[in-house]
Amino acid sequence: MNDSSPPNLGLIDGVPARELLDGLGELHGSVLVTDERGLVVWTSRCLDRLTGGRVESVDKPLATLCQRFMEGTSSRSKATMAPPLDVERLSARIEGVLSQLEEGETIVDCALLDAHDRCPVELSAFRVESSIETHGKPWREAVSIPLYVVILRPRPAARTQEPAPGAIATEHRPMLDEHPEATLTIDPLGFINYTNTRAAELLGANRESLIDTPITAHLPMRAMAPAGPQENSHRDTSDPERSVVEVTQPDGQITWIEVSSRPFEDLEGAPLGRVLSLRDATQQQHMIERFKQKIHSLESYVHTVSHDLRSPLVALLGFTRLMKQDYAPRLDEKGYRFLERIEQAGTNMNRMTRDLLELSTRDADSSDTPPVCDPRDVLLEVQAELKPRLEERGISLLLPSAPPLVQCDRTQLYQIFSNLVGNAVRHMGDVPDPQIEITIGQIPEQRVIVVRDNGRGINEDVQPKIFDAFHSVPRGDEARSTGVGLSIVKKIAHAHGGRVDVESAPGEGATFTVVIEHR
Repeated sequence: MNDSSPPNLGLIDGVPARELLDGLGELHGSVLVTDERGLVVWTSRCLDRLTGGRVESVDKPLATLCQRFMEGTSSRSKATMAPPLDVERLSARIEGVLSQLEEGETIVDCALLDAHDRCPVELSAFRVESSIETHGKPWREAVSIPLYVVILRPRPAARTQEPAPGAIATEHRPMLDEHPEATLTIDPLGFINYTNTRAAELLGANRESLIDTPITAHLPMRAMAPAGPQENSHRDTSDPERSVVEVTQPDGQITWIEVSSRPFEDLEGAPLGRVLSLRDATQQQHMIERFKQKIHSLESYVHTVSHDLRSPLVALLGFTRLMKQDYAPRLDEKGYRFLERIEQAGTNMNRMTRDLLELSTRDADSSDTPPVCDPRDVLLEVQAELKPRLEERGISLLLPSAPPLVQCDRTQLYQIFSNLVGNAVRHMGDVPDPQIEITIGQIPEQRVIVVRDNGRGINEDVQPKIFDAFHSVPRGDEARSTGVGLSIVKKIAHAHGGRVDVESAPGEGATFTVVIEHR
């Protein structure tokens, strides 16, 4: 096995295992993962530097990696390197650790002894379940496999350039004991060195059992920012990093905890670790989930109603056109005008249900990376569709000759251009030399789409409302729109990490700006 064909570690808590493990390695330094047989399947970059690289580590027994780590740590310290290790004794001790995890222990700590019963290295291990999809025939299913996460670290006496684990707790214990919030601290290697009673209760453990255990054994990795020596000590610590994570209590109960994390430094600015404030967010999370379910139900309802309404509308419009085609000579002028009004009302309602359906299916929370699209092709398609209306009103549509690529689904980019240009045509008004100009600029990690017209403009009091669904401005020379087009543009922009703005004044045209992420 080598780096070009790494083992499939699957997902842990729905997140790719390698992403979590890389973060864990940044936090704790020397980290490795073994399978049920005690063979190493993954090592952190920090551990690679000590043990000869990942190629030399993977598929080796855990005892072998521990031996190399102990030897590498000894060679880096000022102390004389210890005599050769008793590998059999080391293997037996490690097997005992894994067996405790198999018997239900959540985390096991032990000391690795050298040949003279000295303890140069500490080991912490905990078990995780990884979900891996199997591609069998005739179906594909996910299987759960156990993995053992092992964190190695030198004993405090053997460490260099790092504060003792109790430095934060000793100096600040009185203040933290009286802190009204659940609070704990971790050292630069990510091990808990202090917790007050409220934090221990929130994590479902006692204070003594939490001390000197890795924080990632109790809280998901995404709750912590890197806390090792690589952290920039000059960061602004006034604004803590916050996250809400799901935690399984020892009794199996699920709770949600909001974690606020900030770096902790001594008087000279040297990093001592991090201070974590915890808050029970279970009730708040349940409320959020209920709101999400209600929103999903409403969107599903709107989708169903919009879809079901279109079937009778299609029939109504079809028979109306047949009547105009086959029975127009039998109708007087008044009857023909009534028929046209029926057709126009049906067309407007069909457009409204189509826009309503489109609005309900726009997912603003999509996490998929959108494809890269050439906006020039999309603009030419929009220009061809709107050509009759543009020529009828004598409007010039100016397109960019070589616009930059845009990271957006083609259909959604088409909707942005179609709605913005169609809106400009609809509200152009009677102006000399009417023009609509489209430009696309690029700034770091963003694309800026600008649709500018020289029409009659938009009143200032109306501008805050134009992106609301079903809000439209009636004009005497044009049928009232459904008021959904600009709302769709706004939703697409937000779904791509961007925004949409308008600048306008009566008689001075309007400028719509859409910003879209491009990574």
